[in-house]
Amino acid sequence: MVRRSFVAPAPFPGCVPVLESVEPQDLRRAAAARGEGRRTPPVSLLPVEPAHRLATLAEERRWLVTGLWAEEAVGIVGGEPKCSKSFLALDLAVSVASGTPCLRRFPVSRPGGVLLFAAEDALHVVRRRLEGICAPPAWTSPTSTSR
Repeated sequence: MVRRSFVAPAPFPGCVPVLESVEPQDLRRAAAARGEGRRTPPVSLLPVEPAHRLATLAEERRWLVTGLWAEEAVGIVGGEPKCSKSFLALDLAVSVASGTPCLRRFPVSRPGGVLLFAAEDALHVVRRRLEGICAPPAWTSPTSTSR
C-alpha cells in the first residue's frame, strides 16, 4: 500500500497547515468528483500530415521580412565571431515587432510578436543595442526628400 503525504494550505493567515496522509485512490476519487481525471484524446502540438495529403507544388513564397526572411521560416543566424550576428537578430526582432523595415531597408509584411533568446550578451548590452537600433538615423540618405 502506497501512502502519499502532503502539506495542506492554511485556511486563513496565522493558521498552522496540517500534515495529512492520503491514499492514491482517495486522490483519484476526489479528482473524479470534481470532474477531473477523465482521459482526453492526445493532442499533437506539431502539425502532422499524411504523405498523400502533402502538396505536390510549392506555394508562392510569402515573406515576413521581404527578401530576407520567409514567413514560416525557421533558421539560425550564424557566422564568424564579431560579424554582427547579435545586431542582425536584434534588428530582425525590433522590425517584426514594430513593423519597421529591417536594417532600414527590408520591409516587414506583417508585424507580430517576437520572442528573442539573447543568451550570449549581458542584459545591459542588449538594452544599449536595442536603444541604438530604435534611434533615428544620424544621417540622411541622398535619396530621401526633405520636408
